[in-house]
Amino acid sequence: MAPVVARDTIFRFELNLRESLILGIVGAGGIGFYIQTYVRSFQYDKAASVTIAVVVMVIAIEAINVTLRRRFT
Repeated sequence: MAPVVARDTIFRFELNLRESLILGIVGAGGIGFYIQTYVRSFQYDKAASVTIAVVVMVIAIEAINVTLRRRFT
């Protein structure tokens, strides 16, 4: 039971991160809000920084997810 709960928890966390980015870009707040704000004000360096941070977080979460899946299977 623990492997399933761990896998699903990590998956949902990763999914929530991605969804908050998309929702923010379309105007509902969240992480994407900052990207949208920086792009609209031509602050591309800040937009790139936030985007890179999100990509790094998603990759790290995916790596943890893969490690947990290997450990529990």
